[in-house]
Amino acid sequence: MRNKDCISRCLHILCRLKRDQKATFAQIQHYLSDMSILTGEDYNISIRTFQRDLETIRELFLIDIRYLRNEGVYYFSEEFANDLLSERLVESLEVFHSLKMMDNLSDIFHFETRPPLGTHHLTNMITAIKNKRIIKLVYNKNWERNYSERTVLPLLLKEFKGRWYVVAKRIDNDEIRTYSLDRIVEFSILEKRATNTEDLSGYFQHSFGIYGSNTLLPHEVILKFSSEAGRFVKEATLHHSQAVISDTATAFTIRLNLLITFDFVMEILSYGEQIEVLSPPELRIQIAETLKKAAEKYK
Repeated sequence: MRNKDCISRCLHILCRLKRDQKATFAQIQHYLSDMSILTGEDYNISIRTFQRDLETIRELFLIDIRYLRNEGVYYFSEEFANDLLSERLVESLEVFHSLKMMDNLSDIFHFETRPPLGTHHLTNMITAIKNKRIIKLVYNKNWERNYSERTVLPLLLKEFKGRWYVVAKRIDNDEIRTYSLDRIVEFSILEKRATNTEDLSGYFQHSFGIYGSNTLLPHEVILKFSSEAGRFVKEATLHHSQAVISDTATAFTIRLNLLITFDFVMEILSYGEQIEVLSPPELRIQIAETLKKAAEKYK
């Protein structure tokens, strides 16, 4: 039976490798020694124990750590290193382990107050997607106890701004819809299976947010930010298509190719006076009219 010391040690090993992507056993030993001093726990290990820990990491976390003999270093496999899902897993493990380090977290952590994210549905939803099972869900569309029932085939899961959504095909009309997991009151997996003919591999390629499409063409959008907002946009890219047009002491201008959706419009409005839409004209007009209506409320 693996005890908590073994699990904690494995998490430290993952954190050390994530920092530099590779390390010798001596470097890992040194890091574990530092963690032992810092936490008051004993994480010092032999090479034999380390090899067992690698097996534990492979079995529990599905992360493969390999050994490069000519350099004498351990490293994440290429599949893991290029996998965004794996990277997010390690980040979650780091947070989890950090939270375990103190008994009274309220002394040093200030958590954001927010509604549940629907993560309690994730396991069953993944099961339904993997097995191509139809589900019946009860959905609260607008948080006003306006419940409706839907029978759908779940196809993929989508994360946006810390919330989880499921993209599903309605059985009654074959429409592709997106449902927020936190608004699903309950759902059940039915015995009936369905053959999925939808290819959603590029469904969110041109999307910002939860609205995707396989048929709509993206727009070229040019945005001009103030220098202050521009520094943030350079670090936190708005969209993978983002390309810098100019970066000066007074402004930061970028080009995007994406669908103009409700989520994207809300993102633009969130920058207030720190942003200007240069193109396309119809989006510029839409933002101007929205801001005008908002300003009228304060007259």
